[in-house]
Amino acid sequence: ASGFGLFQRSYQLLRALKFPIQYQFHLSDFVDYTTPELAEQVPSPNSGVYVPQALRIPLSKKLPLFERAMETIARDYEFVTLADWARTV
Repeated sequence: ASGFGLFQRSYQLLRALKFPIQYQFHLSDFVDYTTPELAEQVPSPNSGVYVPQALRIPLSKKLPLFERAMETIARDYEFVTLADWARTV
């Protein structure tokens, strides 16, 4: 929802501090709630219920951002499962 710029700045800070990165997607990140079949499942902005902005963004706009983020991380880190990483620390 905040775009690649915020991700990139946060990533650069974590990288500079040599922190490990635990990057996680939510299942809802890969559901397109803007389709007519699912749009009614998301409360309207005036309903008084918090709805993450990401639920109002079409999947077709989110996937290129996810791909770019993963490519950025992959240049500097090796991807492992959380279970594998936990065994190493």
